[in-house]
Amino acid sequence: MYCMSKPPTKNENKVIDFFTRKPYDIDHFNNHDSSGIALADFVNQVKPNGLVIDAGCGVNPFKNRLPNLIGFDAAPYQQADFQATFNQAHYIFNREFADVVLALGSCNFGTLNENLYFFDYFHQWLKKGGLCIVRVHLNRAEIHMEPGTEYAEWTIDNADQCAFKWFKDKFKVLDMHIETMISLKDGTTPVQLAVWVWKKL
Repeated sequence: MYCMSKPPTKNENKVIDFFTRKPYDIDHFNNHDSSGIALADFVNQVKPNGLVIDAGCGVNPFKNRLPNLIGFDAAPYQQADFQATFNQAHYIFNREFADVVLALGSCNFGTLNENLYFFDYFHQWLKKGGLCIVRVHLNRAEIHMEPGTEYAEWTIDNADQCAFKWFKDKFKVLDMHIETMISLKDGTTPVQLAVWVWKKL
């Protein structure tokens, strides 16, 4: 289990710099299977009138697919509703604000412990019974690493422990699966992603 005494900030500027230079685009969004377009249908079915926070929204691709969505990102995307880091957003959302929190690829930077800290934030933002939907990049290959940027060392094992064990007093797992896609960077490298849906207890 993780243990932190203060919010992580070390890697934020590197992440902002990275996505400012190499912004996430709609092609990357469309490359995701179950955690892309199909996810909007799932959220609309289970929380049709719910307030959704997209934490690290990039180009805010769910904005026109989910009626009550607020998307923010640390990098300066014009499509985002506002620019903020997770730490800054925590002052806005604080406690029991949302029905759904999406963290689709936004918990991949910094140390693993730093990213686990953010899941506590998401738990606080959610109303009881709210959903937290997470996607992380597993066993990141060097081709997908930017020099000078720290990446969380997600593996199938620690993603599984995170979903089912480390937060079992806060969340119940409704679904967990592995999503495989072909990297847009070279068109051949398979990329594995762990995707899970938590329900706040």
